[in-house]
Amino acid sequence: MKVAMLTPLFLPVRGGTEVHVYNLAKRLIGLGVQVEVHTSRDTYTERDVLPPEEEIDRIKVVRHSRGWELKGDFDLAHFHNMHRMFTLWNARTVAFFLSSSRRKVFTPHHSMITERPPPVRWLQRLMISRADRWIAVSEWERKEMAKRGFRVDNSVVINNGVEDEAFELPRQDPVIEGDYLLFLARISPEKNQLFAIECLNRSGLNVKLVLAGEVRDRAYFERIAPLLSDKVIYLGKVDQRTKYSLIDNALALVLTSLVEAESIVVKEAFVRGTPAIVKDTAGGAVELVKDGLNGFVVRDCESFERAVREVMRNREELSKNARAGTETFRWEYVAKRTLEVYNEVVKGS
Repeated sequence: MKVAMLTPLFLPVRGGTEVHVYNLAKRLIGLGVQVEVHTSRDTYTERDVLPPEEEIDRIKVVRHSRGWELKGDFDLAHFHNMHRMFTLWNARTVAFFLSSSRRKVFTPHHSMITERPPPVRWLQRLMISRADRWIAVSEWERKEMAKRGFRVDNSVVINNGVEDEAFELPRQDPVIEGDYLLFLARISPEKNQLFAIECLNRSGLNVKLVLAGEVRDRAYFERIAPLLSDKVIYLGKVDQRTKYSLIDNALALVLTSLVEAESIVVKEAFVRGTPAIVKDTAGGAVELVKDGLNGFVVRDCESFERAVREVMRNREELSKNARAGTETFRWEYVAKRTLEVYNEVVKGS
């Protein structure tokens, strides 16, 4: 089977979608699938700076300067993410879904849940209706799309996976002294870091909040910058080893997103034995957290403070519970389920 996997951004960009596509492609190749990743030459901040073609861990990567074009025979095209609304890439994708008879699979990564103008929403619904299958990364995402009038009888839920490194890397030494909470996400309004900062600063908690992640929205970061201190620390984008050191030694991972289809970083934290504190708005991430067992779901600053105090009292038990059942997070499982979907589509079922 030969599959084209299309995503607006790809490595070295390392957001949730990019990590998802990389790991899925790598595992599918291991299962005997020929995979080509088609993407742009862009990063978050620069355009047309990446090479037109390269190979990353046996994955052939084809980069396009404007929009995209598929050449050659593919059994199906698997599209990922349409967050960047008014782009030539997305326009080409919509046109392909509406006009092409080729087999099409789509994973939205919650890009269809964000509020859009009515004409855009109409096009999105039409596009989803033309997909042979679309893959929700959580039950929450599928339910939210159903509420917004999307067709769901052609959908299947396949959760995100977690990289092997999370399972295999030994516990890392600390890079931050003292007790701290970790907020590991790109800096942008939908991640809602300001809520966590406000709650910590209003509390009497003697812990730090460590923010790590690339700045995606400069204006939002400029609202955060004046609040940085010895108690609220921003590390910028961190490498993989530093990421796992931060996770391993944190009291808890914090995720207070306004929307989240499903959170890879919460799963990574659980694999490493770190509980999570998530806000009730964090969508699919809330499905992962069993309140009081492997973490806490909070509504406001008062419940945030209570959750942190409970983690400080009961971290060992929460850690043990966080690790339980995480073997099902491995990407091999995700790839096998995805290949089953591909086979159904190719066979016309």
